[in-house]
Amino acid sequence: YLERNDKIGGDWYESKSLLSLLFPYNHVKGVYQGAHALSFSIQNINVSSNNQTQLDRLNDEQIISKGLSLVSSFTKFQPYRNLQPPWGYQLALNYFDIEQRQDNFLGSGNLNVFLPGWMKNDGFSLGVFHEYRPANTEIYQLLNRYVPTAGYTFSRGYAYAFSDQLTKFSFEYLTPIAYPRWGLSDWVYFKRLNGKIFVDTTNASLVSVDNTTRRRTLNSVGLEFSLNSQTFRKFPINYGLRMLQRSSDQKNLAEFFLSLNL
Repeated sequence: YLERNDKIGGDWYESKSLLSLLFPYNHVKGVYQGAHALSFSIQNINVSSNNQTQLDRLNDEQIISKGLSLVSSFTKFQPYRNLQPPWGYQLALNYFDIEQRQDNFLGSGNLNVFLPGWMKNDGFSLGVFHEYRPANTEIYQLLNRYVPTAGYTFSRGYAYAFSDQLTKFSFEYLTPIAYPRWGLSDWVYFKRLNGKIFVDTTNASLVSVDNTTRRRTLNSVGLEFSLNSQTFRKFPINYGLRMLQRSSDQKNLAEFFLSLNL
């Protein structure tokens, strides 16, 4: 149940109920472990009458979403100091069919491949993500379950815009830099400083200013530094700094971010 109160939309609610059936399978082979799951879901989305005027927003409507998902991973056991598994893959495939007056669906696939780096605890990560949906901005947009890399659906540094088809490739090299192991009284204790080099490239169908859809390539390259900590003795919070350059305008950006590992 979600209730909002704003000057534009007034009071309204959106309720969602979900029924899911999951078939998991886990196994171990030598120093490798596998985890796989196939799931079927049906979701009811009900939105009350409201004053919203966006064409892709529901107004006094009820729709049904049916989904099929497959997740699979097969990775080598991760040593204590490694930032990721030294070998393996992670795969996620999703398809959702939304019952509306017009055809509406969402399909996506995400694959990550892990490879060892040059040093013992380093690692390469190669990722590819693809998403497709109808090229119609006037229908309800179902959010993807996929969690974008570093908070970005497109390449890092680019804000999201509607795209009926997008493909993103990400290359990352991760390495531990230092183990400070010092703290600030009882407030925070810093354990490890990590570094990451990344290159992102995204090819997406985007609407131009003249209302025509064109394929655009969005590239970015940069560095990330993440400081692992134990904050307030309980919370494993990472304090991060990201520095990147967007190829579209050669603009340099810096971002601070926090992440909580549970």
